[in-house]
This record gives sequence, C-alpha cells and structure tokens, in this order.
Amino acid sequence: MDIENLSRYISIWIKPEKTIQAIIHSPGRSTYVLSVFFAFYVAQKAFIELMTKTYKGEFSATVVLFSILVGITVATICIFGGGHLLAIIGRKLNGVGNHREIRVSIVWSFVPLITAIPFMIPKILLLISSNIGIVELTLFRLLEAAIVFQGVLVVLSIYSFGLLVRTLAVVHRYSKRKALYTVMITAFVIGVTIIVFQYVISLTV
Repeated sequence: MDIENLSRYISIWIKPEKTIQAIIHSPGRSTYVLSVFFAFYVAQKAFIELMTKTYKGEFSATVVLFSILVGITVATICIFGGGHLLAIIGRKLNGVGNHREIRVSIVWSFVPLITAIPFMIPKILLLISSNIGIVELTLFRLLEAAIVFQGVLVVLSIYSFGLLVRTLAVVHRYSKRKALYTVMITAFVIGVTIIVFQYVISLTV
C-alpha cells in the first residue's frame, strides 16, 4: 500500500469531496481492493445472520461457502446494480456522472463499513467457538454484552450513508440535497423491488 492510497483512505473521512475528485482523475487499484473488502464485510454479516437464525449455531463448511457467495453477489449488485440506478435517477435530476464515476463513489462510501470488519471478528469467534471446541473467552462475552458490535456498526453505517451522499453530489455535479434525493429514491426503488420479489416467491412456494 503506497502513501498516496493510504492518504486517500484517511482523507475520505474528512474531505470526501476533494478525495473523490482525486480518485476519479487517478483511480488506481484501490477501488478494486475496496470492492473485495466490501464483499468480505457482507460475507461476515451473512455468516453471523446464518449462524444466528438459519443454522442455529451449527457451524459447517456450507455456512462459510454460502456466506462467501452472498458476499460476492451482494457486493456486485450494490456496486453495479446500485450504480446503474443512481446514474439513471441522478440524470433525471440533471446529474451528469457516468457509470464508472458513480461506481467509484459507491465503493469509496463503503470505507466506514469496511472499517467495521475487525469489530465483527469477536462475534464470529463467539458463534463458532462452541462448535469446534475452543473455550469461549471472557473478552468476547464482554464485547457481546456491551453491545459494542451493534453500536459501532450503526455509527459507521450512518457515516457511510453520509459519504455516499457527499461523493455522489461531486460525481453528478449537483447539490447535496439532490444527491440525498437520488439516494433515497434509489433505496425506495430497491426496497419495493425486494418486497415484490419476496411476494412473488411466496406465491410460488
């Protein structure tokens, strides 16, 4: 990791507008690296959900493989599918960003979420420890009890949303208010699509 890329990871937190402009003009490989880390973040989330709700704490290779598949799929849909929607809706509000620029904006807005990866490791170890014979460490129980995991995720998720709005405003060359509208409309469209899809699936089951 060179100094330029490291400085971008830091400056995206405090100067997102200037940082995203610099990245768009000289993208490098950092965006691809962050995409992989975001897929890993989603895979961690999927693993926790599967172990907690679906598999009821039963650890197996199937859970790991399915979590990885979910991570790759969701990351791809968010970056490319979400980017396509943000481009279309943004243009309706007089935005001018192209698909590549918008994908860059999306990926770099994930930096706060990617930062949450280490905070999920204790919870994952806590979930699998009883299944593979590892003694559950008191530290992990304390972290669980203190709700550090959920609290950190909430804060970083909010920050990530704010970064998306601010970087999207730069990419589309319009106001933050229009960027907020673009993100909210896109989220609404995605939400309705998911609800309709789930309803159709329920009819066929």
